[in-house]
Amino acid sequence: MDNTIEKIVPLRERVGLIVERLHPVKRGRYQYLEGSTGIKASSWQNIFRTGPKATQPSSDMLEALARTAPHFAFWLITGVADAESGHYDPRDPDAAPWRTGAE
Repeated sequence: MDNTIEKIVPLRERVGLIVERLHPVKRGRYQYLEGSTGIKASSWQNIFRTGPKATQPSSDMLEALARTAPHFAFWLITGVADAESGHYDPRDPDAAPWRTGAE
């Protein structure tokens, strides 16, 4: 694992980055998440809100994302990527074997 200290992305933002990677098109994103996780679309939508209506992701959401995208699970919880061990940051397209068909 690279021991370089870098700024850790806040948890709510990490959830957003993974969701955007799983479903890049905004239209239908929350319905997709509801269908794939069983968590209401309105709950997912609240993660992306700004201001007083914005919410933090629930433990159920974190678990659902980790199961849906296990290659992002370690990064989701810790904010640390470790590509050598199969733990990827969704912002790094070069370290993603699922993008090249290597998985």
